[in-house]
Amino acid sequence: MHGGGGLVQQIRKSYSLSDLTECDPREERGSDEADDWIRYTAQRLRIRDAISRLLPRGRCERATAAEER
Repeated sequence: MHGGGGLVQQIRKSYSLSDLTECDPREERGSDEADDWIRYTAQRLRIRDAISRLLPRGRCERATAAEER
């Protein structure tokens, strides 16, 4: 397929680097799902750690298993 290369060059010349990096893409799309998952997992680990410090070992494992259901 011929052609199209001139179009790419024209687009490159029409935008400066500052135009392309002007806004942060994260601001436009909001929170990323991966970031949400990391926060959720970290919170669950903190809760599990707090439970393990408060309960005897056997009870902690049962509480964690019940939490996951």
